[in-house]
Parts: sequence; structure tokens; C-alpha cells
Amino acid sequence: DGDAAAERALEYVVQGFTAVKQDPTGPYSFQGGRELSLEELSRSEYCVKRIREAVGDRADILFGTHGQMTTSSAIRLARRLEPYDPLWFEEPCPPDQIEAIARVASATSIPVATGERLTTRVEFHQALKAGVSILQPDIGRSGGIWETKKIACMAELFNAQLAPHIYCGPIAHAAAAHVAFSCPNFLILETI
Repeated sequence: DGDAAAERALEYVVQGFTAVKQDPTGPYSFQGGRELSLEELSRSEYCVKRIREAVGDRADILFGTHGQMTTSSAIRLARRLEPYDPLWFEEPCPPDQIEAIARVASATSIPVATGERLTTRVEFHQALKAGVSILQPDIGRSGGIWETKKIACMAELFNAQLAPHIYCGPIAHAAAAHVAFSCPNFLILETI
């Protein structure tokens, strides 16, 4: 419900949050790579439109999709989202389909983000070479403090930003915050 999403987004902005994230593209399956219907595309666009109207320029909009779309569907959706200036378009395609993510990244002006399900430096390097401009390592999955710091340093070489994904509890949250604050390419700390 785009109207309810806008109302809730504004509540978070009033609390001091600088960005709000949402994913209205569902329903989800454990396998990605489906084509969104015109109705789903319109619903997603309406949600972002209403959120942007509610928060104005007081907060960024983060658009996550949990790797649910085909390449063509992700590009169709990105074109609809571009006028609302989201900070990122997260996992437009399944994260193991890096060539698909590359095609989406080259077809949109929205920065593409990925990484919460990646676990190795090699995977993050492939994402950077594909044109991903925001990496989201989850310190609980990406090898801990030292390995995540290496991923962040590698991202600097590509002029990419770091937005750690927090899902593994308060210890991982604290560790991710410490790594993030030590990185010049730190963008935002993403948490639930």
C-alpha cells in the first residue's frame, strides 16, 4: 500500500532516519528471475512516488527487490523508478547472476547495490567489475571484520561505496559500524 508506506516513511524521517528502504515488488519466491506484471510495476512505482512526495528531499529512498526479477523486468522497473531518484536499486536480479546485474547497472542511472548474500572477496570483485556501485557486505557472512575491511578497500579502487547490511544480531551490528566508520567510502549503515 503506497499510501501506508508513505505515512510510515515519514514517521521514520521524523525520528531522524536519513533513508527508508522498501520492496513492494513481492510476492517472493526462493528462486529469483521472474517477470513482474504491469500491475506489480505500477504498484512499485506508486509506492516510490508516494514515499518521495511524503519525505521530499529529507531522506533517501532505498529500493530493494531481493533478486526477484529477470534482467528485462529489472530494467523496466528501473526506468519507472528513475524519476524519484532512489539512492539505490538493490539486487535487481539474483546475486549469482552477475552478468544480469551488469546489464541492469548499465541500463539505469540508479546506482545498483548488492552484497548481503555474497560471501567472498572474489564475489565482491566480480560485482564491482559488473558495475555495482554500492557494496553491502554482511559482516556475519562476509568473513568478519578483517575480510569486510578488505572488501571495503577493494571498493575504493572502483570508486564504489560501502553500505554494510546488518542482519546477524547486535555483535555483528557493532562490528559493522566500527568497520564502516573506518572507511572513507562508507555511505550508510543498513539495519532492520
